[in-house]
Amino acid sequence: MEPGSRKLRRSLRKPDLTGAILLPRSEAYLSDHCCDMMESNLRDGETAIRYYPKFREYGILVLDGGSSFVQIRHCPWCGKPLPASLRNEWFEIIVGKGLEPEDAAIPQELTSDAWWKIRS
Repeated sequence: MEPGSRKLRRSLRKPDLTGAILLPRSEAYLSDHCCDMMESNLRDGETAIRYYPKFREYGILVLDGGSSFVQIRHCPWCGKPLPASLRNEWFEIIVGKGLEPEDAAIPQELTSDAWWKIRS
């Protein structure tokens, strides 16, 4: 195993204040990203690029102190298309269950990326 390989680059997965993931944890999680540059920038948190696993969205933070971001559809480093957002599907499921987005009764699997990974 070479230094810098994905197997050696494992860190605790920690959301920032916006719910974005800064530090991927497992090799399986790392393989979800399109290239090493995307993975390292998400891991290191030194750029404004963030990944929002619940909605499977990538974005650039708006640096105004809030949680706003601009969604991106292609990797800024390798140019590959990023996976489609699942935000609308998530809201359809929530509304279909008669719930509101901030409802405490939202099932646990719908509070993370588990809901779409289970269905994939």
